[in-house]
Amino acid sequence: MGFTFRYEALLSYRERIKEQAEIEMARVRRRVREARDALDLYRQSLAKTNTSFESRLKTRISSGEIENHRDYLTGMGAKIKAQEREIQKQKEIEKGKLEDLLTKTKQYKVIEKLKEKDYKKWQQKQLREEQNRMNEVAVTRHGRVSL
Repeated sequence: MGFTFRYEALLSYRERIKEQAEIEMARVRRRVREARDALDLYRQSLAKTNTSFESRLKTRISSGEIENHRDYLTGMGAKIKAQEREIQKQKEIEKGKLEDLLTKTKQYKVIEKLKEKDYKKWQQKQLREEQNRMNEVAVTRHGRVSL
């Protein structure tokens, strides 16, 4: 008869819960990375536009173009600030998900350690039973030889 853990259902349940928390954590990290990438794109776009506008300032440009550039700067500044807020929001969510993942991992590890302890006890019991059988065989064999 093999080893059966008395809380196997609980262990598998906690393992699934932990895996779901890992998946959620990965999703949140992906959203943080995507938000950072979007912020980098906004900043690169702003830098390119400023560079091209500075080069165009060396030539003659209309006041409408200057006004358009100012409006663009204002709009892009607002987008950048909104994206920075989004990154902060996602980081807070990530922090919460990390705490949740750590809690669920600890809960899983507790049951896993219990399984290991139970397995060691089972092994020791098996060894004792085997030793007892061997002792009985030795006594029986010794009894036959003596007679």
